[in-house]
Amino acid sequence: MGRRKTTQEITIETGIDSFLEIEENVEEPVVEISSDDTVEPEENSSEEETGQLYAVSDNGLVIASVYENSDALVELLEYNKSQLDERIAFLLETVSDEAEIVAMNIKGPTKYSSWRQYQIQNGLTPTEPPITTRYNFYLQKYFDLSVEEMAVKVYGNLRYSFTPIEML
Repeated sequence: MGRRKTTQEITIETGIDSFLEIEENVEEPVVEISSDDTVEPEENSSEEETGQLYAVSDNGLVIASVYENSDALVELLEYNKSQLDERIAFLLETVSDEAEIVAMNIKGPTKYSSWRQYQIQNGLTPTEPPITTRYNFYLQKYFDLSVEEMAVKVYGNLRYSFTPIEML
């Protein structure tokens, strides 16, 4: 069980903005997979025990082995898919933080607090910033990657990885 701190902005009726820190106890789904090498396969084995055998790694640590058609493998793949979908949604989300928009649109260090301040102080006509999503920002750096590849490149590998047993 992990702990995550989040900050939420609350607007009170009088117009005063305040911040509230919330600590959440987050339970990550734990998939229990038993791998017992001493069990002899039966002659009429089910489909789960046929096909390629994969070693499952949880953030680099081998935790189990699963067969190609097993329900456990499907569950682990679904977890990875949901993690990837969250990362893609975060990349494609329009950024609302002014400081982050300035950092994404101006190369190098800057002391501007907003895109509007940058334009006014440099005598430019106020326009919308050209880069408003993290995807567009990273697209300049990783122009040849798809959105899925970019999500993995920017935020790291997914939780579970699978290696065929012959390759170990």
